[in-house]
Formats: sequence, structure tokens, C-alpha cells
Amino acid sequence: MIRTTLITTLVALLCACQDNAAPATPDQVEASTNAPAAAAAIAPVVSLSGKSLLPPDPIPNQSKLQDDLTSARATLEANPEDPEAMIWVGRRLGYLWRYQEAIDVFSKGIEKWPDNAKFYRHRGHRYLTVRDFPRALTDFQKAAALIEGKPDEIEPDGAPNP
Repeated sequence: MIRTTLITTLVALLCACQDNAAPATPDQVEASTNAPAAAAAIAPVVSLSGKSLLPPDPIPNQSKLQDDLTSARATLEANPEDPEAMIWVGRRLGYLWRYQEAIDVFSKGIEKWPDNAKFYRHRGHRYLTVRDFPRALTDFQKAAALIEGKPDEIEPDGAPNP
């Protein structure tokens, strides 16, 4: 299941040429550049067609997603040796469009648990989101190599969609 998900995600996102968010308006760009905290939290993403992609305003379920992130951070603080706890912090950051922070969390996980394929898989997904295809491919290849010969697992959905 994970192998299929890795391959399907990679192929679909590498081949996709449609934007998955509305292009930024001049007011949104100005607001994001004038707000240092927002700019630091949400790094700009540029679509394959060159348009700036910004999170919807507001992010759907933002309050719940923020609460989930707070809970995930508390869980990691209480269980710093649990790789799943760190993965959930990274995932929760991604759900809030805080992609670079998520990448940083997954990178720290890779430093601590270099043989855990999940960190490469999730970081690869975030690299796809920010359109860093070479790094995404490298991470997906590493994840695939680490899970070679292991049984498939079903990954829980952290932000269920309708």
C-alpha cells in the first residue's frame, strides 16, 4: 500500500500541470510580504505555470488543525523517542500550509532515525508541494528502498477529506 501510494503520488504530482489553489492577488502578496510572522510560517510556493500559490483565507478548519498541531507537539514533547510523534508534528504543520517547517521536522526525524522510511516519504510529499521535484524523487527513492520486501501498511489520514 505504501509503495503504491508513493508511486501514485509521485506520478500524479509530477505530471499535473494544473494549479491546486487560486493564484495570489496583489493584495495577498503584499499582505504576506508585510507580515513577517506569516511570511516565515508560510513560505511561498510557485505553481508549475509560474503563479504564486497561497493558502485559502481562512484555511478550512484552521482552528481545529491548529489545535491538532498543539496536541501533536505536546505528544512529541512527552515522547521524544517516538518517531510517530515527530511524524505527526510534521504532518500537522503541512495541513496548515507550513511546508518548510514540516520539511524541517521530517529532516530532523531523518537525522535521528535514518532508517525510517516514513520520514523520507512525508518529506518527499512536502518537497512535491513546494515543487522541489529532484529532492522529492530522491526521498521517494530512499523510502522505497527502505520498505523493499516489507509488508504494506495503511497510513492513517490526519485531516480527513469529505
